[in-house]
Amino acid sequence: MSTKVTQIKSGSHVKRESYFIRFRKRWKRRGVIEIDESHNKHPFTLYVRQGLQDSIAATKEFKGQGTDKQYSQEIHRKLVSSHDKTEFEFVTYAPEVFESLREQVDMFPDTYYDRICPDDNEIKYLEFVSNSKSGQNFFLSNNKQLMIKTHTRNEKNFFLKILPSYINHLKRYPHSLIVRYLGLYKITISKHDPVYFIVMQSILYPDERINQRFDLKGCQAGRFTKEQNNDQNEIITVLKDMNFEETKIFLGSQSSWFDLQIQHDTEFLRSLRVIDYSLLIGVQSLHQEEIKENRELASIIVRTKKSTSRQHSVLRHWAQSPTRMMKQISEESEVSQSSSPDENINLPGTVQEENESDTVKSNSTKSTSSIVSPKKSTADSRDSVNESESIMQNRRLLPQCRNELHIIDGSNQERYFIGIIDFFTPFGLKKRCEGIFKAMKYKKSGYSYSTVNPDAYADRFQEFLKKHVV
Repeated sequence: MSTKVTQIKSGSHVKRESYFIRFRKRWKRRGVIEIDESHNKHPFTLYVRQGLQDSIAATKEFKGQGTDKQYSQEIHRKLVSSHDKTEFEFVTYAPEVFESLREQVDMFPDTYYDRICPDDNEIKYLEFVSNSKSGQNFFLSNNKQLMIKTHTRNEKNFFLKILPSYINHLKRYPHSLIVRYLGLYKITISKHDPVYFIVMQSILYPDERINQRFDLKGCQAGRFTKEQNNDQNEIITVLKDMNFEETKIFLGSQSSWFDLQIQHDTEFLRSLRVIDYSLLIGVQSLHQEEIKENRELASIIVRTKKSTSRQHSVLRHWAQSPTRMMKQISEESEVSQSSSPDENINLPGTVQEENESDTVKSNSTKSTSSIVSPKKSTADSRDSVNESESIMQNRRLLPQCRNELHIIDGSNQERYFIGIIDFFTPFGLKKRCEGIFKAMKYKKSGYSYSTVNPDAYADRFQEFLKKHVV
């Protein structure tokens, strides 16, 4: 009898565990739809996957053709689908340029391949479901780190035109909040119209604990979204400016860094004469162990190392433990093993976080200098930046987590995922006419609207964010 009872209890335990696992999987897939064989876009994603696989391999053949040709390079490949034998053409634009950009964020060819070209036994892609009105298709890699977004031909042409300026801006400001685009492609299936798409880093990654999302342009007209209580697989609601009126972003000591970086990024977009870009924000509550880790000396040293490195990793440093990284940095920078939490690791050109300044006091300028500009065993002095360069590039103390370039831990025990997106809309004749129409439409209400000249848009964007960041 007791044996039977034990079996029943054991069976119920397994049942509860499997339910928990299923619930967790459903929660992690919230707001997305798995693209399986029953999905109407499944064949298209198979063509995309095969094209990307071929593109990554073919890029190696285009290495070293000269910097003057890199921005105009195109790889054209005629392929036959391994799925249904359909013929299609796959075009890769500026392969060397984007490969170089991917390497700056630790997305090397093998890593990029694994993320964007999953194995046959894995979920291929996820369809992202939101209240976006852009009319474009959005797909996510199976770990939701990368996003595939379709674009129009005009947007593709415009991006290629501004690509050199975009790359130069990211080199000048490595901690820029502007989203990192990692590849530009075209696919033409049989006799259908070509589809242009771009691969980009998802700013809201990892998103499992994000409880609010905002898309902000700094205007009022059409910028309200009705909040909904979403179920597991329903649309993820992205709120807008009118929902954000009473909301503040609590960055504390990092607010001055944020204001300056928004200014740098907005002035760059102003120079491109574009409008309709927005700031995407995700809000997540921090766990106590995450807050504690932010204050630990080992974590601060790791983050300082990353912040002054020319390689702006999103995975490599995060994958190593703080203890291991502390040992490595100590050896490279000749930091004394007797270092204690009383020493201040203060990054030049950034604002020290309040939590860290409470824990780490300054009494060793020599130790600080050696960590900021570590002495390398190799002759390559380009692995790190000096103090003046750090100030000029507006670098900050990067967090010890994934997607570090788009994450800021606030002063209110919240983590903010922040990035500037959608800057492919030049202020041409069509937008000028649209602006005249909206001026008449919203004259009585006094609502501000998005279609204004780039100077007015940039100024308003900066002022709106200044009012909401404390």
